[in-house]
Amino acid sequence: MRVCFYTLGCKVNLNETGALEQMFRGAGFTIVPEGEEADVFVVNSCTVTNFGDQKSRKWLRRAKRENPGAVTVLTGCYPQAFPEEAAQFLEADLVCGNGDRKAILDNVLKLLDGHERIVAIAPHQRGEQFEQQSVLKDLFLMGTSDNYGDMLTTMTAMSGFEPVGENGAYPADGMQEGYRKLLVYDTWKDSFAISAEMIEDSKLMDLKKQPAAFLTGYNRTREMFGAALLGNAIRGNAAAQYHGKSFDINAADGVTLFHTTHPPKVAGDNQCNSFKDEFSVDALGKLETAMHLFRGDNDEILDVAPDTIVIPENADLKKAVFAAIGADKDPVTANNAFNYQYGRWTVIVWSYLNQFITAGTKPWLLLDSKYNKTYGGAVWNDRIQLAVRSTIDENTDANVWRGRSRFNATFNDWRAFAAGGIASGNDLP
Repeated sequence: MRVCFYTLGCKVNLNETGALEQMFRGAGFTIVPEGEEADVFVVNSCTVTNFGDQKSRKWLRRAKRENPGAVTVLTGCYPQAFPEEAAQFLEADLVCGNGDRKAILDNVLKLLDGHERIVAIAPHQRGEQFEQQSVLKDLFLMGTSDNYGDMLTTMTAMSGFEPVGENGAYPADGMQEGYRKLLVYDTWKDSFAISAEMIEDSKLMDLKKQPAAFLTGYNRTREMFGAALLGNAIRGNAAAQYHGKSFDINAADGVTLFHTTHPPKVAGDNQCNSFKDEFSVDALGKLETAMHLFRGDNDEILDVAPDTIVIPENADLKKAVFAAIGADKDPVTANNAFNYQYGRWTVIVWSYLNQFITAGTKPWLLLDSKYNKTYGGAVWNDRIQLAVRSTIDENTDANVWRGRSRFNATFNDWRAFAAGGIASGNDLP
């Protein structure tokens, strides 16, 4: 089966489409670009984009015209916000909101089996918790690879331009390779079996739903693996033990991600990105300043600019963070002074971290997301995307499901991160 996606609107929608693509791929679908024939066409709509409904109608209408037997889907923000209007999109065989991603696949499979048109928009209730979104894309530089392993490396900076006057000669400059680190890809597998008797006797058993359930377990594994790497780095470990296997989490300079003495490659003093101070308005400002002053391997100022706060699930820590950044008035004084931290931060509360940090501690991290994506602070590469297949065991008649993928992640350039609340860290300057 072939599926084509069309995304309208913001970056969030693009990320959501990526998650949908992964889910369909895990169910055995092939993702095809716009313009190719497909069995399923999905529009991920937006309420902000002007004329988004017109674009969706036009695209779905064309898909039906060029692929008469195809299933068409309208999902995203528009059906969620305007369910009655969206239900009138007769160009779509399935109209659904964005609150339950797994239901989209289930309903598409029903339509491919001949089910009549489906309108399945669950009204959003105040306080409703939608499916937890992955934060891996926010913490790691996500990529793919065709290699057995990839060498992660950086280059030292050049000295810069010099004034030479009229007809002056070009000064000789140069750079050299920084620290290097090899990322080798592990194979990840899982399987389960459903007996022939269970299939025969249980009316509730629907095999078509199993790939989606399998994918949920796979995504949870990836989330927990990422948390294991970061959590062990917070604890000062050089490696993370996960399901009986050791994973190297040192930065490329050979010391753990959060450390008081990161050595330079060429010139300069050791640097620190691990501090003991608990979170406060004052500590936030000091740690941000410390990151601004991070230097490269040639002792050059990098102007690292953190924009994201990462914390585990901790009520006191959440209260302190949101009190510090959530209002335009200074939370420390009573004179209505302006809070310069207001509106400047993205906050990630990552509950998976709690399983891999020391109980009772309250670590807090700052991340420069742009630096991380540009220079590869934390790197995650997928070598082989998840492939799910089903076979019948000839000896038992059981239906056996197997999933396989290859990926790995590690830390490369420590300067993308800094941490507070680390007992072994230094005092903030």
